[in-house]
Order: sequence, then C-alpha cells, then structure tokens
Amino acid sequence: MTIFISYIIIVVLLLFASKSGWWEVLKKLVAVFIPLSAIILINIRLAPILFRSPLIGLLSMLPNIYFIFKITSPIVNKINSWIDVKRNDFFIDI
Repeated sequence: MTIFISYIIIVVLLLFASKSGWWEVLKKLVAVFIPLSAIILINIRLAPILFRSPLIGLLSMLPNIYFIFKITSPIVNKINSWIDVKRNDFFIDI
C-alpha cells in the first residue's frame, strides 16, 4: 500500500512539474514538508501530554496544527523567496 501511495505521489508531482515547472514544484514541496515535519515532531514530543484522553487529544490537535502552521510560515516564505532569487540568478546567467 505504501508503494502504491508513493507511486501516485510521484506521478502527481511529475505531472505538476511538467505543467508549472520544477521551481514551482520545489516551492510547493517546501511549503508542505516544513510545516508537516514540524507538526509531526511536535505531536510526537507532546503525545504523552496530549493523548492521555482521546477527547482532549482530538480537541487539541486542530489548534496545535494551526499554530504550528502559522509559526512555520515565515520560514517557508524565506525559503521560497530564496528559491525565487536562485531561479532568477540562474536565468540571468544563461
């Protein structure tokens, strides 16, 4: 099942890359994987506190995810602007 999901993700990324370009795919990957990894790491770290009760765990997940997403958005914006600068430098040199 994991191989099937990975295959679908790779095909979607290749189709998206052929439509919009590799630089945009890189920016989208950064915009998805930085908050996702932060959410996973923080939830793993806080799991003993958050998931003592399933109801408290579920109710605390959405605000937790929202705040982590808002906290990581400046980092994502800086990385995406750096990618834009590198892309512009690359096309100027050609």
